[in-house]
Amino acid sequence: MTFTPDWPRVDAAEYVRAFGARPVVVARAPGRVNLIGEHTDYNEGYVLPFAIDRAVHVAAGTGAKAQLRVTSAALGETVTFPLEGCGPAAEPSFANYIRGVAYGLRRLGIPLAGANLWIGGDLPSGCGLSSSAALSVACATALAGLSNTELDSIDLVLVAQQAERDFAGTPCGIMDPYVSVFGRAGHLLLLDCRAVAHQFVQLLLPGYSLVVIHSGGDRELAGEAYGRRVKECESAVAKLAVEDPSIHTLRDVSLDTLNRAATRLSPVQLRRARHVVTENNRVQAAVEALNQADTDELGRLLFDSHDSLRDDYEVSCDAIEELMNIVRPSNGVLGARMIGGGFGGCILVLVRSGAVDPMLAKVRRKYDPRHESPSRAFVVQPSDGARCLRL
Repeated sequence: MTFTPDWPRVDAAEYVRAFGARPVVVARAPGRVNLIGEHTDYNEGYVLPFAIDRAVHVAAGTGAKAQLRVTSAALGETVTFPLEGCGPAAEPSFANYIRGVAYGLRRLGIPLAGANLWIGGDLPSGCGLSSSAALSVACATALAGLSNTELDSIDLVLVAQQAERDFAGTPCGIMDPYVSVFGRAGHLLLLDCRAVAHQFVQLLLPGYSLVVIHSGGDRELAGEAYGRRVKECESAVAKLAVEDPSIHTLRDVSLDTLNRAATRLSPVQLRRARHVVTENNRVQAAVEALNQADTDELGRLLFDSHDSLRDDYEVSCDAIEELMNIVRPSNGVLGARMIGGGFGGCILVLVRSGAVDPMLAKVRRKYDPRHESPSRAFVVQPSDGARCLRL
C-alpha cells in the first residue's frame, strides 16, 4: 500500500477520544484524480482516472442497538439515526451518504448491528477529488468489516454509487467509487463505463509531476448544473436516436455522425455532445501517448480537454480560468485542465518536477487574494484502493 503506515493507529486513537472505547476496524478509501475523460462516465464512455494518496478514514466499533452514531472530525458534527427505515434526511447532510450506504448493505443481506463511526482523513472536500465517493466507499468497507462480511468489489462500488445518487441527490456515474475501490499504486485505470470493466495503464512519467492546485472557487451551484448537463446529454441522444436507433448514449456517437446531425440539435445540445464525443477520443489518445512516453502530446490533450470543458460543456468559472491563465504559460508546464464536476475545485497540472516550486510560487504571487489561498497544492501519485484492517 502507498498509505502511510501509521493511519490505523492514529484513526483508532481519534475514535477512542470520540467514543471512549476502541474501534474494531479501520477503513481507508482514497479520493481520485481523473487524468482525462471528464463528464463521460454518465454517458457510458471512457475515463482515465487514478486513486490518489489522500483518503477518507473511517474507524468503526459496536454501538447502541439498531442505530448508527457518526462523528465527522472535519465538520465537528455528530449525527445519530436508526438502521430500520433508513432514508435520506429532510435537509442535505453528510450523513445521507452513510444512510445510503447502510440501506444498500442491508439490501444485500449484510446484517448490520448498531455501530459508532468516526470519520477523518486527509482528503479535502469540495475540491473535485471525489471526497463524497471516498466517504461512501470507506463507510461501506468499515461497516462490512464490522459485520465480518467479505463484500464483493463491484457490490461495494454499486452501494457507494447508489448512496450518492439516491440519498445525496447527485446523478453521478460509476467512475468515482470504482476508482476508490479498484485503484492500484503506480497505475491509472482505463475504465469502460458501459462494460463496467477496466484495464490498468502504468503511469511512468520520470522527471515529471502531477500537481493538484485548489482554486478556492465556490462550488455551491455545481450540483444543480451537473444535473442539468446530464439532462442536456440525454436530450441530445433522444434527438440523435430518432434517425439512428442504435444510439443509446453519447458513447455510440462518432464525431462524423454528430457533425452530420448538427442541424437537428439545439446549439446547447450540440456543444454538450461535442465535448463528450471528443473527450472519449482524447482518453484513447492519452493512453497511446502514455504508452509511447510522449509527454508533450499528453500535455496537449490536457489543455484541449480543459478548453472543451470551458467552451463546449461550460463548467469552468472565473477562479479556475484565472489559475489556468497563470500556469498555462509557466516554464516547465506541459499541460493542465480543470478536474471534477466543475464550477470551482481544482486544476491538475503536468509539470517538470524541477519546475513545481517555481510554478507554485508564481501562483501564490499572482492569484487573486480574494480567493481562498491556493497554497492547498500538492503532488499526487497513484495509490491503492480501499482497505480495511481489523484491530
